[in-house]
Amino acid sequence: MSEIQNKVQELDEELEHYALKMSKIRHKKYEFFVVSRILHRLDDPEIEFVTQQLVRTEKGRFLLDLFFPQFSLAIEVDEPYHSSTHQVESDEKRDKAIVDSAQIEMVRITIKDKSMGAVLSQIEEVIERIRGLKLAKSHAGDFEPFVFGQHSDVGYWLEQGTIRIDSGAMFRTHVDVARIFGKHYRGHQSALINLPSGDTVWFPKLYENGDWNNQLSADGETIVMERLDGGRYEAKGDLSGNIYVFAHHTDELGKTFYSFKGIFERSSTTDSKTVFKRVALGFNFDGEGCLSAFS
Repeated sequence: MSEIQNKVQELDEELEHYALKMSKIRHKKYEFFVVSRILHRLDDPEIEFVTQQLVRTEKGRFLLDLFFPQFSLAIEVDEPYHSSTHQVESDEKRDKAIVDSAQIEMVRITIKDKSMGAVLSQIEEVIERIRGLKLAKSHAGDFEPFVFGQHSDVGYWLEQGTIRIDSGAMFRTHVDVARIFGKHYRGHQSALINLPSGDTVWFPKLYENGDWNNQLSADGETIVMERLDGGRYEAKGDLSGNIYVFAHHTDELGKTFYSFKGIFERSSTTDSKTVFKRVALGFNFDGEGCLSAFS
């Protein structure tokens, strides 16, 4: 494939990516208006956004209307029904759970009387807030521009030589993850990669699946692997040493990725349950198998 064809394919994927993100909220008329207005007024491809971002907290799982990962900023659109006393109280509890567990700043745009002027004014305040956050991080040398496809580009991560749980690395296949550890496979389907050091790379599904219910705690520090009642299978392979966890998940567009959740160690084991505790937030690597974890 020529360089021009590669570029065309990349542009097609990018267009589809953003079109699908917006299509997820097309049936919510006020949310669609507010989100699209914010994004078009910002008009900044260096700023990453996610619609319907899933957040796990101790109080449950929540979806954010619009999320800006670089600033840990969420925008919620309160449609008219949110003005009831009961709903306001529910929203406040929800916001507190998200702020406490995920350390995300919440900003609400209220559509109470359907006044265009009031809604546009709130939108402009949000836009100025986001631009201000980018400017502040840029002046501090702490702003990393978003580049479409970069988070899943193995070559990019090999150049960086480091991955943290907040790096945003999202690999498309086991084979891509294996390259980080100096292994070159044509294909790989096992849930484990055993490293020469005695450590392990693990690709768990952190939700109920088949005979297993694997769960990551809201604070990200504990994984519980539990066989369901009636489950027929024992855990395969040996989860030993430092366990580099790249969890299987589906993004908001239905695509499968493997995202880094930290380095864990086995803490306790019974006949049906194993508990793992996080011991490091990231690691350095050279792409040839040399690794060093850091907290």
